[in-house]
This record gives sequence, structure tokens and C-alpha cells, in this order.
Amino acid sequence: MTKPKNLQETIRLIPEKWVSNGFTIGHHQDKTVFVTGGIPGKEDEFIIEKKNSQIIYARASQNQSKPNSNFESETKSNSDCEAFPVCGGCSYRHIPYEEEIRIKKQELLSSLRLDPSTPIEIITGKSTHYRNNVQWKVSGQKIGFHSRFSNQVVDLRSIGCKNLDPLLEFPTSSKSLNQRVSNGKVVDYTNSVTELSLKDKKFQIPPKGFQQINTTLIPDWILYIQDTISKYSRSNKKMDCLELFCGSGIIGQSVSENINTLFGIEAVNQSITYARKNASINHLEKFTYKALDLYKPLSNSHISKYPLWILNPPRSGAGNEVVNLWKEHLPGVVVYSSCDSQTLARDWKMVQSKTYEYKLESLCMIDFFPRTKHFEVVAVFVKKDFQEIAQE
Repeated sequence: MTKPKNLQETIRLIPEKWVSNGFTIGHHQDKTVFVTGGIPGKEDEFIIEKKNSQIIYARASQNQSKPNSNFESETKSNSDCEAFPVCGGCSYRHIPYEEEIRIKKQELLSSLRLDPSTPIEIITGKSTHYRNNVQWKVSGQKIGFHSRFSNQVVDLRSIGCKNLDPLLEFPTSSKSLNQRVSNGKVVDYTNSVTELSLKDKKFQIPPKGFQQINTTLIPDWILYIQDTISKYSRSNKKMDCLELFCGSGIIGQSVSENINTLFGIEAVNQSITYARKNASINHLEKFTYKALDLYKPLSNSHISKYPLWILNPPRSGAGNEVVNLWKEHLPGVVVYSSCDSQTLARDWKMVQSKTYEYKLESLCMIDFFPRTKHFEVVAVFVKKDFQEIAQE
């Protein structure tokens, strides 16, 4: 007998431990099961979302104790959101935030293959209503986000999203699906400039341009990078800086008090246009920018003049070409800000395969994305002879 189409296939198992990307892992009939909404050591029933001959992806079958008619009822979890884990946005809504941070820290150490005792600075902020932009999904009368492994829209109209800035609203016929908070106002960031103020600097981000979604933690992120650069400035002299994946120039210009000259590279022409505009607004005449694809070979012989490199690549990481430049020019200090610890680890492994002249000097985890599987990492790599000179 076949199951009715509306009856979801379930399995019962005990998740064994936390693994990367917000999953717990278990096993069922010789298959590996990655579970969203599971608790290690707690037996439960889970709904299969996706499977093949070796792997199953599943989620907790019941949500929270205040059921909503749009979602499954009679929860066993402690989730603070009725849409979890049906909605694909979050991974950790069913556990205390402090436990989430512990799990993410362990994932970072594991990705970089570091000893559990390795010191990591942790920067956190509020765990709700932190996100300053949204891309709503619409299907018929439903407005919300996609469920995992599906284009089906989870309707959030009756409960909202706990991650979003309260200024961000559900779209009506007059409101955009793509919203961002810009200096206290909501704009359609696909066709409007976003404005951002940091310390004494002002920035404009082009339509569709990238900006960190958690603006409440950007000042702490920038301060950590600035303190790092100050530490390695020789005899308090300003350093020449190469900024790769520079976007609209926010990082380099925000730490400009420690920088003499800066050359920024970014693939998106419009971002480079705004990086130049921001440098002009912030009176940084020695900051120059160029549009180049950093995933293709570069022929910039003058790159070796920069003892300080700042990298802020997308989740795909810096990649082979940038790593090859790194190994060729051997800058004194590399500040690598990553939103994916696994691609950071991959790039660092490629550097180590060719040179052992660097030390991972410090590591900071900034939780830009509470309750989700993502987090930001700033890793500071220092060339050993440069470190010795800086300490003289």
C-alpha cells in the first residue's frame, strides 16, 4: 500500500552529536542522517526532507508549544518560533543562544583543525531583530521564506520573523519585496542607494550592492580589525594596504587612521565606483580602487609593496588566484574576514602547503547571523619575520 501524498515520510532516531551547518547527525538503516531541529541524545521523530541512497536530510516533526494553524502542532521542542524548523532560515531556534555560540565555536576550531584550548575572541550582540535587509518570497497569498530544499513558501504573515529589524514590513502592492534599512529608513535596495555611518565616516552602497546584514555588530567587527592593524604597525607608522574583495570600501576606509595608502580590488564595477565616491566623501586621497576579477589570474607586479592585506571574500572564499598571490608576495600581515570557516580553512591549507612562514596570530568569531548556521570569522595571519620586527 502506498502512503497518501499528504502524509510525510518520517523516521525515528537519536541524534548523536552536532556537526557543521547547524545539523545534528544520526544514523538510520545504514544511512547517515543530517537533522535540523534535533538535540544530541534525545530520541524523536523526524520528517524526511531529502534523501538519496546514502544520506537523509530530515527535520524535527513538531514545532513549538503555541501552535499556529499554518504549521504543525503539539511541539516537543523549545523553539521560540512557530515556523521553525519548517522555514529554512534558521538552524538553532530550539536551543539557548549560549549553546549555539558554543557549537559555532567548536565548528570553527574543527574547521581550522585547532586545539580546543586555542583562544578565540567571541563578539555577540542581540540574538533577535538584528537583520537589516530582507528578500521576501511570495506564492499566491503566502509571504515569507522558502522551506529547506524547496521553493515552497512558508507563510509568515501571522507571526513575522524574529530575525528582522522591526522597520522591515511585509510587502503590499506599494512595498518592495527587497527591503533594507538605510540610516533609519526602509529602501528598496535593488534600485536605491543604502547609506551607512561608522564613527566619523559616511558610506554609500550602490543598488544591489553588498552590505553586512547585522549593522549592530559592524562597529565591533571594524574595531577588532583596527586594533589588529594598530598592533602590527611598525613604530606606530601607517601601513600600505591591499584590500581584496573590497566592495564599496567600507573596511579599509573605516580603519584608515592606521593606513598610509590603500589599493582596493573588487570585481563589481559599480562597487568600485562607490568605493571611489566614498573615499572622496571621507577625504582619503591616497585610497585608490580598481575593478578586477579576483578569481582570474592577476598581473599586478606592484602588489608586493603592500605589507598589509585585508581580505573579505564571499562564502566561496579567496580562491586559488588570491592564494597564489599571497604565496608569491608574502605580505607581513593578512587580515582575512570570512563568512564561511570551511573555505577559510581550505585557503589557509593551500597557503601552508607552500610556505610555513606564517602563524595564525589571532582569531575572532563575530556572530553576525544569530540562530542561523552562519557566522563571521576574522583570522589574522602574520609572517614570522614581520612579527619579530613589529615587536622590536
